[in-house]
Amino acid sequence: KEPASARKEPASARNELSGSRRERSDSSVLVDLGVKGGGCAYQAASPDEIALVEFCAAMGIALETRDRDAMVVGDAAIPILLEVPFSSAARRMRIFVALGDVVMLYVKGADAVMRELVEDSEWLDEEVGNMSREGLRTLVFGRRVMTRADFQRFFDAYARARASLTDRERLVDEALATVEYGLELVGVTAV
Repeated sequence: KEPASARKEPASARNELSGSRRERSDSSVLVDLGVKGGGCAYQAASPDEIALVEFCAAMGIALETRDRDAMVVGDAAIPILLEVPFSSAARRMRIFVALGDVVMLYVKGADAVMRELVEDSEWLDEEVGNMSREGLRTLVFGRRVMTRADFQRFFDAYARARASLTDRERLVDEALATVEYGLELVGVTAV
């Protein structure tokens, strides 16, 4: 299957910009644009997701809408190339988005798992320790900038792994491991 980036215009951008007031996301964030007073409200399965989206909105980077193919942040439609949902085995989720000439991989996961994937950081160890002592649940965010060619090579291997009739889980994990290392630390949330 060809990645969503090969499409000329994301279907979600066409749908969202045509005036839909409420959009259900394939992820667990729902944007309700019909809030009294003209604002919007976010609903999610996880308090971490709400905290992150609300913080970004408070900083002027508001998620307007989101579906399987794209998210709209401000007036920019950002194509979603691939989303690998959270699993209890992996203890993280991944999303690949197109930003101009590059592809960004963002990974969100449990601090114990993410410490192995992000570059070494004394700050991370200290902050996660402090938040944990306060009884807060932490999630760590990392990212990687990829060329479109690097993403395409990864995507081809990932698609072959997903189509495998034998040993699929191991092959998918191996494909993801080719891009999930040495991630740049983006930050930590705690709820």
